[in-house]
Amino acid sequence: MLRNKVNKGLLIAALSVSATFSATFSATFSAADSCADLGKRLTFGANGTVTDSSTKLTWSRCNLGQAWKGDSCTGNSAKYSYDQAKAVISASKSAEQGYRLPTLDELMSIISWDCGEPAVYKTWTSIESGFYWTSSAAFGGFQNTVLMTTGDEYPMNQDIEAWVLLVK
Repeated sequence: MLRNKVNKGLLIAALSVSATFSATFSATFSAADSCADLGKRLTFGANGTVTDSSTKLTWSRCNLGQAWKGDSCTGNSAKYSYDQAKAVISASKSAEQGYRLPTLDELMSIISWDCGEPAVYKTWTSIESGFYWTSSAAFGGFQNTVLMTTGDEYPMNQDIEAWVLLVK
């Protein structure tokens, strides 16, 4: 009998945390309803930025390790451990320009599951079909990432390498 009460208590606690997360997420940013809707929100600048009219965020059009030249990203799109990514960002001009790792909510705001693979607007050609770091901590020392192949969130060990997209 005690075991059932404990299990019910854990279930209620888990549902409460889940509901709190869902309410927090939907109150800030949410994934686009459709790929077409996402495309209407995004402005791809000639200066290598992407501006989102809904969230008012400005994204780097290129992954960390690449540079915008003319009309495309050049250089190698590199993967970094979480600590490497933070160090490279802080040592670069990007940090001086106000760029940083996005939060989980921010990165999820550029996701549309019906865009295909990766789950972002197709004009954003530098996005890889893989894991991207966020600045949002997960449980137990893990860091939240987004798998851009599907647009799903995954807690990740900080020693694993993932791509980085910057925002300001």
